[in-house]
Amino acid sequence: MKLIKIFLAVFAGLFFFSLDASAQSVTIYMNSGATVTFEDNSHSAVVLNDDGVAPVLASAIDLGLPSGTLWADMNVGAMKPEDFGGLYAWGEAETKTDYGWNTYSLCEGDYQSMTKYCKDDTYGKTDGKTVLDPEDDTATNLMGDDWEMPTYEQMYELRNNCKWEWTEQNGVKGYKVTGPNGNSIFLPATGYYYHDEYLASNSQAFYWTRTLSDKEDSYSARHLYIDFEAYNLAYGSRFQGQAVRAVKK
Repeated sequence: MKLIKIFLAVFAGLFFFSLDASAQSVTIYMNSGATVTFEDNSHSAVVLNDDGVAPVLASAIDLGLPSGTLWADMNVGAMKPEDFGGLYAWGEAETKTDYGWNTYSLCEGDYQSMTKYCKDDTYGKTDGKTVLDPEDDTATNLMGDDWEMPTYEQMYELRNNCKWEWTEQNGVKGYKVTGPNGNSIFLPATGYYYHDEYLASNSQAFYWTRTLSDKEDSYSARHLYIDFEAYNLAYGSRFQGQAVRAVKK
């Protein structure tokens, strides 16, 4: 803490402490543009700054897609493209250690008690909503009003109009996704949370869209599944902790 106070007094700037996916270092980003890195294997993530709001370091990448959609070059909560970022339940903006219906904020304890985004009263209180409102959009909440989670249609476009190559970037496995114009983004294999289990890190991942499942149920939402041999659109239970890659509004 003494060292932190010294930096605060000298630079009086914005501080952001982050760890890469392997938790090998802590980097301080300051308003002056300077960075200071410390080797540290004792934490998974630390955020400390003067206003409690993390800086958005992501850039919007034009992949040359037909819709003109611009994709962020890193995950929500990440510091660089190969960082995993946070894993979030659908419609939530906080990470947890236990992802289940009992901890999911948009239900009352089970899959038949949805309080929002429900099409059938078998699964809770119906409202007919099928796309996350801005106040429930993980990307908008954590990155600002210029960003949002992709719709199913935008994720479908990314999957079908780009070249996908399973590769490794700075020791992290994932897909290099190259658009029609030659620009690319990297989607790391972040793993995911199912209840209190963290599964399949660096070998597979799920990426949420902001679109509810088109099945009859209302307890699942659309997502992208990736592993070393597949990149397909599917469905996941809304309580699961999954990665989020934003698009620019």
